[in-house]
Amino acid sequence: MFVSENIKLQNELQDVQNLQIGIVHTQWNRRLVDMMYYDAVKTFINNGILEKHILSVEVPGSVEITFAAKKLAEKKTLSGILTLGCIIKGDTPHFDYVAMSVTQGITQLNILYPIPFVLGVLTTHNYQQALERANTKGREFSLTLLNMIALSQRI
Repeated sequence: MFVSENIKLQNELQDVQNLQIGIVHTQWNRRLVDMMYYDAVKTFINNGILEKHILSVEVPGSVEITFAAKKLAEKKTLSGILTLGCIIKGDTPHFDYVAMSVTQGITQLNILYPIPFVLGVLTTHNYQQALERANTKGREFSLTLLNMIALSQRI
């Protein structure tokens, strides 16, 4: 199994105990998403985020992520939002539409709001690929969000 050590905290977070994190995660492919979710929460806590400052919202599938992330951003209390889901390619073009929808949606939110959104949605050819990636991606996606929060604090 490949474990990436490339993603690490690049800069110190300011006022870490007051940071508030949003996580939007899907019901679809729950086993895989839960693996990433629990690793992400553990990583946030290990980096000083208080558990009570992690707001989680569950949505049915990946297309619904953008709406929930936007609603969380409108609260204007969060420092950043992590999105977690898993889209596994099937025999129809549905995979392409869903992946494109969530990717474009999160990109638009990054442009519209002054907080970072991280697209933590796996897109894989099969379940085995998704399982292998789910083992490490929760940590990597959460560190990516923390790095983007630190960047937004600096510039």
